[in-house]
Amino acid sequence: MKFEIFTPIVIHELGQRSNQEDSVFPAKGVAASSDRLFLVCDGMGGHARGEVASANVVDAFTAWVMQHTLPDGRVTDSIIVDALLSAHQRLNALDDGAEHKMGTTLTMVCLHSAGVSMGHVGDSRIYHVRPSQRAILYKSIDHSLVYELYRNGVISHDEMVTSPHRNVITRAVMPGKDSVDKIDIAHTTNVLPGDYFLLCSDGMLENMTDAQLLEVLCSHSPCEDIASTLVTMTQNNKDNHSAVLIKIKSVIAEPADKRHPNDEHISPYNDVIATARDASTWATPIIPEPDDDNRSEPTNNAAPAMGIAGGSKKGKSKLWLLLAMLLTAIAIVVAVVLFCNSVM
Repeated sequence: MKFEIFTPIVIHELGQRSNQEDSVFPAKGVAASSDRLFLVCDGMGGHARGEVASANVVDAFTAWVMQHTLPDGRVTDSIIVDALLSAHQRLNALDDGAEHKMGTTLTMVCLHSAGVSMGHVGDSRIYHVRPSQRAILYKSIDHSLVYELYRNGVISHDEMVTSPHRNVITRAVMPGKDSVDKIDIAHTTNVLPGDYFLLCSDGMLENMTDAQLLEVLCSHSPCEDIASTLVTMTQNNKDNHSAVLIKIKSVIAEPADKRHPNDEHISPYNDVIATARDASTWATPIIPEPDDDNRSEPTNNAAPAMGIAGGSKKGKSKLWLLLAMLLTAIAIVVAVVLFCNSVM
């Protein structure tokens, strides 16, 4: 596939924070219509350290992808995974042994000859929006504690939005770990002129719903006006908030496109599609240092890795209700058996 895009729009706002820990690629004021690789990383770990993490991951990741893109223009999943490993190694080299590690989320969109590849680690988001259908075709699932609880039925959607643990993430790019957290990758060749791809940190969505975002992107306004609207809508956000908005100008299909992956619509990482996740896939939450970063630490009596004690009161009440029902059923069975024995 061959893509033409409009000049990407980059939003890079400080919010009400003292330090900018988000990093974007290409940088604001540098993005051009010739760009094909885009990243947003939301650093964590306190003053300067989150910024160091996000900036170095952006640098290492993009350098690897650009250096290892295949001669035919394809960027394979193995290249993306190796790029993440390279970024992880960069952070390991910078690790100062501190108890609270710096780290960062990562979102990536790459337009290449085999279509569009989208990858993410953490709770920064990727959207693929088609204004002609007023539809979100793809939305990445946050690697967060509340999402795990919500998708396993422990808490409701409303509780997920208001939970005090909503900023606890279960994956991140961090040094000092025995293994690299998995990057979820989705692919699509279903791309039309006018489509948008949006990468953004969670601070961008602090006070914005998907419906509001969709309304803005479907307004048929120029990209610059859409960006201005998004900046206005997020001007009171507390956290750093960054985004890269990519609008497709034209797509030239090629015979080989039919052989390329196109799993966006069935991807288990697509939140538009309701998919159940097995409890065995739950990950251990990453609890960033509770400083000027927006993410918060669970209370001491929370058990976030199990997703039970750290849940809401309603979530706990559901478990007690199930237990009560089970005990009631057992009591009924025992009573029936005793009655039958007495009759005989």
